[in-house]
Amino acid sequence: MRSKHDQFQRVGENLLRHNKSGTYYGLVKVKGKQIRQSLKTRDPQLAREELKEFKAAALGLDTSSSSKEKLSFEQLASEWLDRQKGNLSLNAWIRRKVSVAAIMDSKWKDKLAAKVTTDDVDEWLSKRCQKVAPRTSNKDLEALKMIFEFGRKIKKRLLYNPAAELERRTPSKALPDTPTKAQFSLLVETLRATNTAAADLTEFLGYSGCRLGGALTLRWRDIHWDRSVLRVCEKFSKERDVPLFPPLLSLLQKLTLSSHKKEDFVFHFRGERGCLHAIHDACKAAGLPRFGHHSMRHFFCSNAIEAGIDAKVIAGWLGHSDGGVLVLATYGHLRKDHADEMAKRMTFSASS
Repeated sequence: MRSKHDQFQRVGENLLRHNKSGTYYGLVKVKGKQIRQSLKTRDPQLAREELKEFKAAALGLDTSSSSKEKLSFEQLASEWLDRQKGNLSLNAWIRRKVSVAAIMDSKWKDKLAAKVTTDDVDEWLSKRCQKVAPRTSNKDLEALKMIFEFGRKIKKRLLYNPAAELERRTPSKALPDTPTKAQFSLLVETLRATNTAAADLTEFLGYSGCRLGGALTLRWRDIHWDRSVLRVCEKFSKERDVPLFPPLLSLLQKLTLSSHKKEDFVFHFRGERGCLHAIHDACKAAGLPRFGHHSMRHFFCSNAIEAGIDAKVIAGWLGHSDGGVLVLATYGHLRKDHADEMAKRMTFSASS
């Protein structure tokens, strides 16, 4: 039987080739210890290029007596996580901790960190991707790559990063969660029964297309009745004028019945989470999908598109500066009931 050493043929300085598979391996001696590593190629020219990187990494390994203790992947991940705590905010660190916990749900967590292979991490990532959304698996993969880089560059205990070549998943772009007109009416009606302030705010978002931040910072001085517009100032866009559309005008006129000063906020419903919780509770009570405050902006855009309004005009109302590109890309879908009505207009034929 051929010995383990006979399976390789020396084909150059520090370069071996496996007799059966034809794969090239690098071989270096660091402080009396031989280190052999697959270069993952059968091409001789590419092997020589990979050999340079292998030698540089191998010569940088920590081979001191203090490093002879075996380092499992679990130990490496734990040490990396401890190091992160001083460099990240609490929330960011907790997110990293969640990723590490997910990575520990693997067959190789107890393996020596230096023995974990690309096949190991690829198998784990494939299973992980079947359980969670792309955004989550990408966060976990990012943490995994950083752990191995920590072991390679800082600890100097790894020759290569087995997760380096794994690719992130591209999230599929889901259609905006948009209420129909009937659902919007039911949502507002349900809110009015329990939370008038949230109902007013939800109606305003649906009639104006404003983001929640713009609505909560709106003051009575920003409504110009003489010009029939309201001035919107939002964090992510320039100040803009939005017309007082008939339903929007009617709502604001009702709200003026209460006494106020020009410097007063139009809506006294403070806090994004409070608004979101109120809408979620109303959706649950009414048996509606779980809409959010931003769903009302989608509702506004869908109605504007269905009314035949030019995308560039809608973009101006929304505060976009791209001339309508994002409007068509994000809100260009039509609700099924409207699409069905439009389909009835397709009556042409060769015989007509």
